[in-house]
Amino acid sequence: MNDLNELRDEIYSDAVAHGLWDETHVWKLIATNEDFRKSGIADIITYANNDETRKNAIATLFLAMELRELIFAVDDVNNFREELADVIITALSASGYLGIDIDKAVRAKMEINRGREWRHGK
Repeated sequence: MNDLNELRDEIYSDAVAHGLWDETHVWKLIATNEDFRKSGIADIITYANNDETRKNAIATLFLAMELRELIFAVDDVNNFREELADVIITALSASGYLGIDIDKAVRAKMEINRGREWRHGK
């Protein structure tokens, strides 16, 4: 694998084939999850000023779902590993959904991070 975009494309294709990014699915998730209804994410998706904002909110919803599952898996090592993988898979899938060159974005952010002073002084 040359870069993250190859993995992004594979993961995104699988997600699309399984209907993950279908907006009907998004509304079913919101309707069946009280936390998401209370969060205001439905309002952001509904009243977004543009398609990019709406799609960013949808991607954020999916990532929030996976992060929530990761939080509740901290006491089970095997489940935690699976949920951590799901967070990464969902992030890469979201980058496909949003049309982000994730390899370029990650490498650019790594350069920014390398130039920062870290909290532990190194």
